[in-house]
Amino acid sequence: MKERILQIMRRENMTQQEFAKAIEVSPASLSNIFNGKTNPTNNHVSAIHRRFPDININWLMFGEGDMYTTVSDETKDGVDGGESTIGSDAEKAPIDTKGEPMLFDISDPEHYAAWARMEDIKDVDDQNRQIPVVREVVKYVDKPQRKITEIRIFFDDGTFEVFS
Repeated sequence: MKERILQIMRRENMTQQEFAKAIEVSPASLSNIFNGKTNPTNNHVSAIHRRFPDININWLMFGEGDMYTTVSDETKDGVDGGESTIGSDAEKAPIDTKGEPMLFDISDPEHYAAWARMEDIKDVDDQNRQIPVVREVVKYVDKPQRKITEIRIFFDDGTFEVFS
């Protein structure tokens, strides 16, 4: 998936910093993805989709299909055509608990699988966010007052004096 993100950056003629700012994620997070330290999360995919809605989600996540969604794809799926999927398939679609619009027509098995994978990623992200924050309390123990017991002075001729 990082190669496809790089392809979007090249296509949009953006640096890593500009792309991170455009999709509103930290540059360090993006750098970790490109260095292989972390994998892109659902938050990254959602941020890219929000900023570049014409990017095909199937292509971004799985490398399937074309990079951009086209008008002909929408017509083929019934969005601009005569038949509407809103009335017939809406009853079958699971309810998105966060009230977000669904990205796929999940009555199609291929799109349902993609939707299910995204839900799994969301569940992991939600679990990671629910980890309680533990704060350490550091208590400094009072020590008795220190006293000077000896001072040594070294001279450049190699001699020294000790004061006790």
